[in-house]
Amino acid sequence: MNEEKDKETKEEIKEEIEEPNMEEDSTKTSSAQQIPTTGIYSNQPKGVSKLPLIIVGLLILLLIGGGGYLIRGKFSQAPPQPPTQLETPLIVTSIEPSPQIVDRSKYTLRILNGTSRSGLAGSVSAKLKDLGYIIDKTGNATQSGFPQTLIRVKLNLAELVSQLIKDLSPDFDAKEDTELPSSDTVDSEIILGTK
Repeated sequence: MNEEKDKETKEEIKEEIEEPNMEEDSTKTSSAQQIPTTGIYSNQPKGVSKLPLIIVGLLILLLIGGGGYLIRGKFSQAPPQPPTQLETPLIVTSIEPSPQIVDRSKYTLRILNGTSRSGLAGSVSAKLKDLGYIIDKTGNATQSGFPQTLIRVKLNLAELVSQLIKDLSPDFDAKEDTELPSSDTVDSEIILGTK
């Protein structure tokens, strides 16, 4: 009998161990039926939530895109232009040296025709005489094929050359030629060319 009792006691203990308390089971079962233990309805957090990760990712993309836009804009812009001011007319007064007035009556000229056109030396000498020059002689040059009018003067008479070039233009494109000897009887010799 003792053995049977012992056997029964062992079986009771075994049953108690294998079967949990019914009151606890009923609460666990009812709460388990009401709230699932996994998924979005779980009371326990399962890993890290995805919402903060999405927000952080979007912020990083926004920063990268904004930085790229600012850098691109910085290099593609033209340098800043200074503000334009209203244009006002600029009045420039220049003081030009007064032209030296050449006293033409002090200079004696020789006019020679270096072309095949007859009477050219006579007509030019009349014009220069009217301007005030003293005409010593008119005639023909030793040659008749001068393409350009040449002016020869004695040493230190540069102002006479520039005045004669002005007086002969626009009819002739005159230029200075070799120097006249200081022993010559005239101050300037003009050899008329085709231009």
